[in-house]
Amino acid sequence: ILMAFLNLVGFDILFFIPTGYQTIEKYFNKKLAEEHQIGEYVYDLNVPDLNVARQTARISWREKLFGR
Repeated sequence: ILMAFLNLVGFDILFFIPTGYQTIEKYFNKKLAEEHQIGEYVYDLNVPDLNVARQTARISWREKLFGR
């Protein structure tokens, strides 16, 4: 309901849905949204291990600026 109202008022709404499934357009009776499809869909993605990225040491801006 909020997306339809904001669209009718004049806001541009962008939804990024990498799977390509219909999400909002199936709930409206009339054409409220314009759909653009860019590229091909990829379904066999692997979730990255975010714990490994957190364990790497962060370098502060002071170390970047004054470090040797």
